[in-house]
Amino acid sequence: MAVQLAAWAIGWLALRIVVRRHVERADLGRVAVALWVVAGLMLGASAGWWLNGVTGLDPARSQLAVHAASNQWRVAPFSVGRVSGGVTMAVHPDEPPLSDHPSPRLMFVGPVPAGDYQLEVSGRLDRPTVLTATIGRSTSPLTTVNLPAGPVEPRRMVPLSLPAGAAVLVIDANSPEGAAGVRVALRPTGPSTGASQLARRSATDGETTMFFIDEAVFVEPTGFWVRGGAETQVVWSGGPALAGRTRTLELQNGGAPNDVTVRMGGWQQTVALAPFQEHVVSLPAADATGSWRLLIASAAGFRPSELSGGDDRRYLGVWIGR
Repeated sequence: MAVQLAAWAIGWLALRIVVRRHVERADLGRVAVALWVVAGLMLGASAGWWLNGVTGLDPARSQLAVHAASNQWRVAPFSVGRVSGGVTMAVHPDEPPLSDHPSPRLMFVGPVPAGDYQLEVSGRLDRPTVLTATIGRSTSPLTTVNLPAGPVEPRRMVPLSLPAGAAVLVIDANSPEGAAGVRVALRPTGPSTGASQLARRSATDGETTMFFIDEAVFVEPTGFWVRGGAETQVVWSGGPALAGRTRTLELQNGGAPNDVTVRMGGWQQTVALAPFQEHVVSLPAADATGSWRLLIASAAGFRPSELSGGDDRRYLGVWIGR
């Protein structure tokens, strides 16, 4: 803010000098005011970018927006068709701000539309390095890449499937020194699937990965709670190898009578559960991507602190084990 104010003050002083010298020219005064407004905004923004060591541009976000449009219809004069997919696109991380504190972070981009990607890794390493790809604030990575010391030749291409997309995709090295020798890029391998809602976090579940679309869950190491009186969207995915397969969902109710609804496409099942009652739901077959896209609703809930006297005041509905 101080930089913007300083830029505006300099512009104002220059404007006063011009107007005083040409006080008889009203039209010149109006032009000078307009130029001052525009120049002040430009100088303030440019100074802020310079002080933070950035360009002010966000090419990664723009590229991902173009890729997201690859599954959308375009209506133009005399033609109707789909926007062509950006499968030859390479999304590179933005230049990091200048800092005296090295960081292990290699990429922080989003929103990343649903689809299949390859993480391209190149560079030369002075030490063995481990890379992790994570969605948002997840505690477990989507994938891990182990790199030995030496040149990364040929460029390592790591498959990365995002059936629910990612609000934010983070690529980290296990140390700042390892990050210094690595370059990464994200390459789509096909068009986006057009999903409008994106995963905020993920967790592994045996041979599948769970993608959480919203904040109506409490994720724990062995499963997650659906918030009481709320509904949440979760995508389980194991890749095309699981396409057409069925699976079960184990529900364990909390400490209050509850109606739990599980919905997938046009299929739906609602079960009335007594406190702490367990129930197994058989889900329909996975879609072509090997994914189960579920909506789970918990009509009621309870607070553990009211039952046990502890400090846990979360309003919990139904527990889903991994």
